[in-house]
Amino acid sequence: MPTTIKFARPASISPISHLTHHMGLVVDSVACLPQAIEAFFAGDRETLDGTRQDMRHLRGAAIRVLEELQDGLGRSKFLPVDRRDLLDVLQMQEAIADLAQDIIGLQLDLLPNAPRDLSRPVANLLAQGVAATGRVQQIVDSLEGILETGFSGPRLEATRGLIRSLVAVEEVADAGRREIATTLFTRCREMDPVSLVLFYRLLGRIGDLTVYSGKLALRARLLLVR
Repeated sequence: MPTTIKFARPASISPISHLTHHMGLVVDSVACLPQAIEAFFAGDRETLDGTRQDMRHLRGAAIRVLEELQDGLGRSKFLPVDRRDLLDVLQMQEAIADLAQDIIGLQLDLLPNAPRDLSRPVANLLAQGVAATGRVQQIVDSLEGILETGFSGPRLEATRGLIRSLVAVEEVADAGRREIATTLFTRCREMDPVSLVLFYRLLGRIGDLTVYSGKLALRARLLLVR
């Protein structure tokens, strides 16, 4: 597991480095989901349980980085960005990590009743969410370099382009989620009511990976206008 960064003294605090480290752990958690969705539709509880355990370890590491960042922000009087905007970005990163855990939990609840014929469209929807979190990680990773160059230069323009591209990805994901939901509606009599509700919830959580990535990108953009 990645080692946790320690704060030595207020002058050594690097909040953006901690933010980047935290985002990396969040993305590692999301990267577990394609294997999990394959296990879900294959009825493989053992793999799902193992994946959830891996994600719990990553979550624990992310929480430790979160606590260090929060402690460091409390001691630091001078920051290169607005403290509230930084915390908003961190909160959104945390929300994506929570989504990943919700998705695993819902899969385990639904496992005996997974509609296997929907495996491909659901996997495609998930792939869009995983890709979106990867793009927003690039945005977060670029923040430190942008700060070092004084909020100017080609790196800033490239990051703004990534932020704009996430809007288009979100529209594609919304269309995919609606298509799967329409298919489910036509089959509602074939599934028990509890499984149907849980599967709709699972679709919502998977689609929210892309939505939350877009929201995180917009919050990161606020850091770039200071």
